[in-house]
Amino acid sequence: MISLGLRESQTATRLPLNAMTTFTPHQDAALKAVADWLKAKPGRDGTPQVFRLFGYAGTGKTTLALALAARYHALVPVVAGTTLGMLIADVPAVLLGKVVAGRIPVVLLQRIGAAVFVALAALTLLGWSL
Repeated sequence: MISLGLRESQTATRLPLNAMTTFTPHQDAALKAVADWLKAKPGRDGTPQVFRLFGYAGTGKTTLALALAARYHALVPVVAGTTLGMLIADVPAVLLGKVVAGRIPVVLLQRIGAAVFVALAALTLLGWSL
């Protein structure tokens, strides 16, 4: 989750994105959603004050957030939002891992992890994707 708590005053000065930056179609759609949100004046007329971006790991959410932060001079809110989002996602996983690791032999966990890795690699080679 990425929260972009941009105030209207922060949208006044805009920097161009790096000319070499290219985005996927999904990232382009996300950028359009952010642009529409900014045009709707966040915090006014029922428009949410915070924009949240969800997606699978590795889809470029952080890249989009940093590009927007540079463009709208909003690095602190973006870094705070991304950090909070990662903590919300990671802390429960770490705590669950600690509980599981105490009850299941490490060798078994390693073998399960290896089997999942090999299965996903085989599916990827066969052209399967999420």
